[in-house]
Amino acid sequence: MRRAFFRLGLLILVSLGLLGGRIHAESGSTTTLAIERTAGGSAGGVMEVRVDGKAWGALYEEDRLAREVAPGTYRLEVRLLRSEGGREVFGVEPLALPVEVRPGRPREVSLTLIPEAVGPVLKASLGP
Repeated sequence: MRRAFFRLGLLILVSLGLLGGRIHAESGSTTTLAIERTAGGSAGGVMEVRVDGKAWGALYEEDRLAREVAPGTYRLEVRLLRSEGGREVFGVEPLALPVEVRPGRPREVSLTLIPEAVGPVLKASLGP
C-alpha cells in the first residue's frame, strides 16, 4: 500500500515538473493572452517579449502578439532592444510583471515606451 502511494506521489511530482510547476485547467479550456505595443510614447527599438522565460516574439511599432494559453498566472518579461536579436537599449529597465489569465476571458496587455527625464521607461497596462 505504501509503495502505491509513493508511486502516485512521484507521478504527481514528475507531472508538476513537466508543467513547470503550474497547474492548468483541463485541456480545451484555453483563452487568449494578447500583448500589444501601442502608438503613444516614444518610438524606436524592438520590444522582446517573453512569457515564463520563453520567447514569444518581437513587437515593432503598433504591433501585437496573441496566443491561446491555459488559465493561470504567467510572468511577462519585456526588454527594449536596438534591433531584433540585438543589444538592450542602455538605460531602459526591463519590465517584468505577473499576468493572471482567467478561463474564458481574453487578457490584454498594452505596452508603451514613455519618454521621461532620466530616459525612456517601459510601461504596461492590463486590460480585462
